Amino acid sequence: GGRKMNKYKKLAEKATPQKPFERREIFESYPKKDRVVTVYLCPRCGISLSSFDIPNYCDNCGQALDWSNDQ
Repeated sequence: GGRKMNKYKKLAEKATPQKPFERREIFESYPKKDRVVTVYLCPRCGISLSSFDIPNYCDNCGQALDWSNDQ
């Protein structure tokens, strides 16, 4: 059946590292020089990721993350 194949395809997509989305947020309560903060979002589920410990996987959905900086 095709359903099993679909499951593996989804697993393969999750296992393929994807770059997190970057979003700039302004925190009014922060000192002026620190106000603009880059927030990283999971490319699969959109949850915000901790940029401090740079996780290899999203805690929420298990998407593999690619933090490399090659443009």
